[in-house]
Amino acid sequence: MNEEEIEKLVEIVVDEVMRRLTIQSASVEYNDEEKDDSSNGLVVAMDPDQSKYSAANLEVLNHYSQNTEWQNSCEKSDLLILSWLNFNRMTYVANLQQMDTLTELILSFLLKKKPILLLAWEYKLTDIKKTSRFGLWRRYDEILSTLEGYGIQFIRSEKHLNIVLEKEAKKKQAAF
Repeated sequence: MNEEEIEKLVEIVVDEVMRRLTIQSASVEYNDEEKDDSSNGLVVAMDPDQSKYSAANLEVLNHYSQNTEWQNSCEKSDLLILSWLNFNRMTYVANLQQMDTLTELILSFLLKKKPILLLAWEYKLTDIKKTSRFGLWRRYDEILSTLEGYGIQFIRSEKHLNIVLEKEAKKKQAAF
């Protein structure tokens, strides 16, 4: 292959990847009056089923405006908070592939460079090491590292969650 053919092939692949990652969303106006004054202006996208979050996490999250609509939440929210993510979805996100509406939402937040927080720290390699082969838990660790490299933060405690949210609120205030 000569240089021109390689460049054309790269261009085709990049166009196809961008086409797959482009998330079409209808523009929905966000009503600022719905925000709580105690929110510091930070709008948090989260799962509509709040039973997935621990009581301690909900207590921290109640200090911020919450957007529980998945549709168009990337446009209306400053960050995404997920209670957990299974291995299958983690793999799709790590490979930048869309599997369902949740992975589509995560990819849209990544493309817009908005923070994503994973609350459930159930992704412990020690548990996997005991029950699986070396290659599997090593791959699992690689996927977690890839996700962290994309900017997805694994929140280990309510204190850590509070610190991250305060930092994001200050960042948003400084931008204005």
